[in-house]
Amino acid sequence: MRYHFNAGVVVVLLFCLSLLLTGCQFWAQPGKTAQEGTLEQVRTIKINHREMMQDLNHALLLDRPSKLNQMSIP
Repeated sequence: MRYHFNAGVVVVLLFCLSLLLTGCQFWAQPGKTAQEGTLEQVRTIKINHREMMQDLNHALLLDRPSKLNQMSIP
């Protein structure tokens, strides 16, 4: 039983090492250049950031103007 555990640990470590060395390049999408992939990732990150900020503004009620009176009452 201990041999199978050690073998499993070795397999997982080798897989992690291969990911570190290759940088996930073997999972790259076919038909796209590296620059196109990078631009798509940057665009996705920007969109996600914008949507998170909109959600945060909505949760904190900062997305609509206040209904308080602009004029001071004497």
